[in-house]
Amino acid sequence: MRNIAIALSSLLLPVLLQAAVVETDWCRIEAPDSVKVQENFSVKVFLKQGAPAGLKLGGDIHLLKQDGTYLGFGAWGGTPRDAASGNVMEFQYRMPEMKNGSDTVIIHYFLTKSGWAERVKDVSSPRIKVEGANTKRPASASLKKSWITTGRAERADGRPLSSCPLREGEEFLLPVRYYVDPSDDWGGTELTILGVGPWIDCPDGVYSKHQRHMMYPLAISPLRCRIGEEVQEKIKIRVPKLFSARPPEAGVLGDSLLLIFQFRGNDGGTWPWQVRTELGNFQRGESFFDLSTPMPGNLFPGPKPVEIIVTPGTLAAKSGETRELVWQVFQIDGSRVATGKQSLSAAAEPLHIFPQIPPEKRGTFRIRAAVDGWEARETTFARIPDIEAMTGGAATPFGGQKFAGNPEAVAAARLLGLRFCRTWVKWNSLQPAPEVWNDAYLNELKESVAQLNANDIRPWLVIYDPPAWAIDNPEGWSAGFFPFPFRERQLENVVRRLAETFKEQVIGFEWLNEICPGKLSSNPVDDYLRFCRVATQTAKAVNPSFEIQAAGGLWPRSYRKSLLAAGLANHVDILPIHYGDSNSVQLATEDLKNHGATLPVIDNETGRGLSTWSMPLETALKDRSQSDYFFTRFPAELLAGCRRIVLFGGEPDPAGNWSLFWGDMSPRPSAAALAVLISKLWNTRPVGEFSLGRGDSIKLFEAPGKRAVMVVSTVEREGETIQLPAGKGKLILTDQQGNERHLPEAERHTLELTTSPCFVEGGEIDVLKAQLMVRPTTAGSGAPNRNFVQGHTAELPVTIANLIDRPLNCRIELAGIPGKTAPIVITDLAPGETLQKSFQFLPERSGKFTAILRVDFQTPEFPEVKKRVSISVIQPDAVGNLLKNPGFEQARGGEETLPAFWYPTPGDAGRRFRFQSPDELGHGEWVFRFQGIEKQYVSMFQNLEGSFLPGKYLYSFWIKSDSLQTGSNYSAIAPGGRSIQRHWLQIFQSPVTQPHWELFSAVVEVPEKTEKISCVPVCFGNGWSMIDNAVFTLYEGTEYVGFAPRSRSISIDGELNDFDRSSPVPLLGKSQLRVEAAGYDWSPQRFSGVAYFNWDAQNLYVGVEVIDREHIPGPREEECVKGDSIEIAIHPQNRLPGEENKALLFQVSSVAPGGSGRHTIYRPDRYCGGLKSGSLAKDSSVYDISVRRQGNRTTYELAMPWSDLGGIRGEFGTKLGLSLALNDGDGTRKLASMVWGGGLLPAWNPDAFGMLVLVEKQQ
Repeated sequence: MRNIAIALSSLLLPVLLQAAVVETDWCRIEAPDSVKVQENFSVKVFLKQGAPAGLKLGGDIHLLKQDGTYLGFGAWGGTPRDAASGNVMEFQYRMPEMKNGSDTVIIHYFLTKSGWAERVKDVSSPRIKVEGANTKRPASASLKKSWITTGRAERADGRPLSSCPLREGEEFLLPVRYYVDPSDDWGGTELTILGVGPWIDCPDGVYSKHQRHMMYPLAISPLRCRIGEEVQEKIKIRVPKLFSARPPEAGVLGDSLLLIFQFRGNDGGTWPWQVRTELGNFQRGESFFDLSTPMPGNLFPGPKPVEIIVTPGTLAAKSGETRELVWQVFQIDGSRVATGKQSLSAAAEPLHIFPQIPPEKRGTFRIRAAVDGWEARETTFARIPDIEAMTGGAATPFGGQKFAGNPEAVAAARLLGLRFCRTWVKWNSLQPAPEVWNDAYLNELKESVAQLNANDIRPWLVIYDPPAWAIDNPEGWSAGFFPFPFRERQLENVVRRLAETFKEQVIGFEWLNEICPGKLSSNPVDDYLRFCRVATQTAKAVNPSFEIQAAGGLWPRSYRKSLLAAGLANHVDILPIHYGDSNSVQLATEDLKNHGATLPVIDNETGRGLSTWSMPLETALKDRSQSDYFFTRFPAELLAGCRRIVLFGGEPDPAGNWSLFWGDMSPRPSAAALAVLISKLWNTRPVGEFSLGRGDSIKLFEAPGKRAVMVVSTVEREGETIQLPAGKGKLILTDQQGNERHLPEAERHTLELTTSPCFVEGGEIDVLKAQLMVRPTTAGSGAPNRNFVQGHTAELPVTIANLIDRPLNCRIELAGIPGKTAPIVITDLAPGETLQKSFQFLPERSGKFTAILRVDFQTPEFPEVKKRVSISVIQPDAVGNLLKNPGFEQARGGEETLPAFWYPTPGDAGRRFRFQSPDELGHGEWVFRFQGIEKQYVSMFQNLEGSFLPGKYLYSFWIKSDSLQTGSNYSAIAPGGRSIQRHWLQIFQSPVTQPHWELFSAVVEVPEKTEKISCVPVCFGNGWSMIDNAVFTLYEGTEYVGFAPRSRSISIDGELNDFDRSSPVPLLGKSQLRVEAAGYDWSPQRFSGVAYFNWDAQNLYVGVEVIDREHIPGPREEECVKGDSIEIAIHPQNRLPGEENKALLFQVSSVAPGGSGRHTIYRPDRYCGGLKSGSLAKDSSVYDISVRRQGNRTTYELAMPWSDLGGIRGEFGTKLGLSLALNDGDGTRKLASMVWGGGLLPAWNPDAFGMLVLVEKQQ
């Protein structure tokens, strides 16, 4: 090995080349004859005697052809420098990449007072020929056979970096190994090394305005690579002068260095993949004194006395003096709580300060210590709950990440109560080539895992960042956040290596991170599903008890649903979300339910980022955004059923960003807030959330011993006062920093709430539960709107749940509705039981109303409970799909290619397109077709204008594409309120190629006072895309919504020409396919369908068209689903919880049932809702059915009487729960099913059905 010394603060070393000369009356310029692209070079300018004085000299690169043709600006040469006659000035440059056909450059120099515009004289250098300007990468260079890896850095004297903190100016060694395969080299390859400082990830907008790396004034000369051999180097690196040691960042707590390694080819361009090595945090080289504490993260649990250590520095030692140190301790609000003076001697041992802080003062503190004539220093510390003593080492549901490998950060995490660690494993660092393993990286990982386990923090490993060679796509070198094609043996190798190494040391694995469909995979669902299958089988073959997580995130939700439909739950044990709230947890749980899975949902990456770079410490401490996030999101997620919450950030971070600590491991206020939160909730049981005022939220938990724990806040910006009926006993209020306030015993307690949540403990848990025992019933997840239609009978369901240990008696009234209703009386409801009741009324006018649900309990100690219920009464024309011309069947004016009400990107990027395909269904006669334009987004939009009910809406359309990624943006404009804009990753996004029609959907928000909504389908790529059947409608707890227009006159004859087919229900997407038989080879031509629904006063009409290769009926009765058939599941109460026993299932087949019946409609006994079961079309029947086969199509047509559908009213605005399954069978077994709606297959769960709305008009 050889040492290569690199001084990070030095300038580039000039390339020694043969020089050419230009001479004028005021200067002489020497420049090299030729330079390679991206090569460093220097130019000397000799200023002659008599050159204008008092000026600056600058010089920029300009591009030419060899014949002198000027082709434009090349690169800036830096700020002009002071110039003096008789001196030689040397300018350093890096040859930029050539453009516009250039192959020659000049440096144009100018004398100026400040800039180019004020120049006095100017002159060009000799022409410099640029070598390698047009040397493009050959097709044979895959860039996948070469590799780079780094080892463990060590001090120049051989000690490990962990022995003590590195300081500026200190040197250390970094081992580097690389290999350049001959096939990847074309005329020379370099290894470039870029060193960057702290990353500003979450700029605050005042002190930091942009995302960026802080750049040290350093440049590292590239290494000329040896080709075809493995090379090992040790690079000697000198820590640069820290930002924290100079203005304007002076006082920033810590500094960091990241090295980025990339190969550069003979074309001057860097390769499309890189290797990053983080070298940790560094400290000042010289100081008068430094502040620290003996505790990890400066965290002092429980009653432990605070101890501040003042260590004299080298500058103090040089002075040899003893001076007075004055120190002050402040709370985060700026109030001073302790002060003192002590002598600091340069020759003495470190000074220990024990501030006498009042014991009741808790949380985060700032200490400022100053020595007159020397310097002033600041840091923070925190007094936190003693979670170790509380838990006795038991687990909590909280974890963190990014602190693995840092012993102090791990110890601090333990003090905070974090008991899990999401531990990152870079595949490209572990295995840079198929047969090359980085043992140094693996050994560091082993040490990190051992440190975590020694601190009772259970790690799992998340594999991410695959090497270029592992991505089985010639144009894919870095996976980023995308699934990717791969070779199974290669994945097996890395998973097996990790599983065998950490067999008993980790709880399991997570496969990739935050993936979205992306552009690397032509089939992102299949590729990621295969990744999970192969990786999980390999890991569990080593240890069957490994806990396997899907990739955290899985954006957007449509992608997650497609994966679940394809069987993801069979290959993982946990479904993680990221940056969630209660709604996110509920939606993930709903997605699992809809696909017959019962996996736990966790949030394995969450937090709030705020960069504090250059922000005064006093200002940074007053920000509550991180703490508010913890107190708002985490309790809500636990109430929604989240099983584990894992914070993003527990490492030292000089810029703060997402972490709990600054670069010197001093705590931010969020560290204390997290400790308080965990100390209160770690062993509680979630009960529920209620409200007593306008915008308040009271989240109730039950701790052991029936102790009530509440998290309380309000969304009202000016705060809010509520009266809390908590029963007997005193209340304790605890703020986010752990400071307590005791309230005397009272029947009702007055609470002054703010937008920053706090804890309230005490009272009687049963009295508080009274607020939760009667509530409006909601179907599905996400707190859907309660929507009724003006002039049509409405029912408001309520759920009564007895949460106490004695019978419940109460009277419930509903007031404030636009109609009249009778009270509900509950008598002797047994403990633990639940009832469903409904208030019926006739809405007389439209609008948004706040009704009052009043509950009078017969239990004397229980207070009267009043609940506000938001009710929306819509006009009849707002029922159904709000988009006009959703199927593009109408043209705009006389322009056949322009769809009515939609406005495409001008030009040829999109048009209305007549689509005729004998093997595809549901698209009508017209669709909209996009044509991609390279490197441009193309789109169209429809604006909805008017007055909108605020709340959640469902937005969807069908997509089919080839090499054109398609999705949608969305915006809601509220001039007098809060407008929102969402891009396609927040709505939905297809793969680059979506070869078959697929339904994509998202739930979007419409804020208060919205006046305009924009639905904006958007595409990016070079191919084509078609969309159809767009929907925008009120969301009511399910993303499966169909519309049934009123029928004109329908004959049951196997022909659907008399159906209104404007609202097709798709049974044709691969995400809807559920395969039962191994080896089933699906295509839409083999098996797909579409359903239509119409209605009149007597019947619900169902028409289903099916494409398949052969129609094979199954056996009779319930066995008919073993052949080609359909299943229709109906919930008369529209998915109302507690009413599952009223749901109905109809199995429909062409097989003759016997008797006079021609075809089968069978209702199984277990799903008959108390109505007649068995064959419903066997003899004379109120049902009518026709099944017709023609060519490769089968048509089912049914008339289903309302009188036999469990009390559903056949009238406009009626909503019923609905799910469908289209079955492909061979007569002896079911081979596959196409499913629309949840709760039918694979498991019966009527709460998860989709919804059908009876509408008056065509959609």
